[in-house]
Amino acid sequence: MSKFPLVTVICICYNHEKYVVQALNSIVTQNYEALEIIILDDYSTDNSVVEIKKWAALNNVHQLIFNSKNLGLTKSFNKALGYANGEYIMDLAADDYLETDAVSKLISVFNKNPHIALAYGNTRLVDEQNQFLEYYYQSTNEAKSGDIYQAIIGQTLKINSVASMIKTSILKKLGGYDENLLYEDLDIWVRLSRTYHILYVDHIIVNKRMLSSSLGSQFVNPFNKFTKQLNRTVFTILKKAYLLNQNKSENKALGLRVRKELKKSIRNYDFSLAIKYFILEISLRMHLNLY
Repeated sequence: MSKFPLVTVICICYNHEKYVVQALNSIVTQNYEALEIIILDDYSTDNSVVEIKKWAALNNVHQLIFNSKNLGLTKSFNKALGYANGEYIMDLAADDYLETDAVSKLISVFNKNPHIALAYGNTRLVDEQNQFLEYYYQSTNEAKSGDIYQAIIGQTLKINSVASMIKTSILKKLGGYDENLLYEDLDIWVRLSRTYHILYVDHIIVNKRMLSSSLGSQFVNPFNKFTKQLNRTVFTILKKAYLLNQNKSENKALGLRVRKELKKSIRNYDFSLAIKYFILEISLRMHLNLY
């Protein structure tokens, strides 16, 4: 394997006219040259397309894609993935931006550990004006390496997708992102970690912008239709994890997560979802007479 393999950075944009240029500039200013850039705009209704076209006219872009309708993140990413030639993939949101040495740091992890499927690092959380808020991991004890499947399904570990790099061959083998879901990261971590090892590097990889419109802020809003859809996506992922589990310990870990989500669905007045979680918890209790 080359020490400088081609890395494809996919940047998906939806209504991020204020930030997309900074995100794209953070790719071309990397201290790593073997890069391929794919930009996809998912039918933005602001001036994102104008900003992207202006930037692309001055920079080398492998593929420029403008959706004719809004497809959502998972379908848009898979569409872009079909054009990727890189040995490794990074998924950069258009409102975030990479550290200058992000790619080289993650490639060095793969060079030293060729058996792993994914490498990830820490994240600096910032506001709309790039002002520092906090770190994603406050200490190295919060991140884990190796066989981390149980930690992911039990929610004792969360990975920030934009701070990671994955082997393209493995991502394609998994079928890319699940297009039936509204968001990608939890599901791909579950499916990936079931079979492959993952490694953490204690280094800031990306600056993640925390906005009121960010996906993470949408999970707790009992009167929002999109919130209900998001929480049903979580249920779908956890049900898939139940089918992937292989032992009592994993089912116990998943059971703890299921109970948390059940309580949240009740707080959100989503009682039909609460019933689904209750049935799933009963299944976990009955399976192998766990508890």
